[in-house]
Amino acid sequence: MGTRNLQIVIKDGAHRVSKYCQWDGYPSGQGICALEFVRDGMDEDRLRANIDKCEFIDDKEINSIYNDFRPSVIKDDSKTFSEVYPQLQRDMGAEIFGWIQNSKANRILLKDDIDFAKDGLFCEYAYVIDLDKRTFEAYTGGRQAPTEGERFASLKPCEHDYGEGGKEVWYPIKCVGTWDFDALPTNAEFYASFNETEEIADG
Repeated sequence: MGTRNLQIVIKDGAHRVSKYCQWDGYPSGQGICALEFVRDGMDEDRLRANIDKCEFIDDKEINSIYNDFRPSVIKDDSKTFSEVYPQLQRDMGAEIFGWIQNSKANRILLKDDIDFAKDGLFCEYAYVIDLDKRTFEAYTGGRQAPTEGERFASLKPCEHDYGEGGKEVWYPIKCVGTWDFDALPTNAEFYASFNETEEIADG
């Protein structure tokens, strides 16, 4: 389902990963995938080391990589761009965490999608791994009021123009749960933070 979301990693006081994903952002989709990575699959030292290899590149650089890649595809019809650079595609969601952790690359190239967090209309969910505080956080959109004092509160609200229907202002995503790495929630506890049961979330 097209439920837009963000996957974020914080390290050294800054976002080092901010990955937009087009699909399955709800708690039982990308949410539980992110939680289970932190709870069951994260090698914290290895993730920290590879986060230091992450670099944000802009659309111009992404297009340049794509154009350089195309001749090899035409030549031998081997791998597609999305197979070689899945981290630059909208289809990759919470898998980005494990993908970065297990990467062998010296440079991990990423797109910076952090501004999407300000759009409370279209950014429906976000999941944050904070390596400084050693916490996992969950966020929801749908906000038409400020979220003062929160992580994304300083982002400028997003205004949507509906033409003759007028304009609406949507505020940044709001935190619904924060958990220490050493006290992560069960799946049921995680769903409850969104006021959902597992059955509702999976339905």
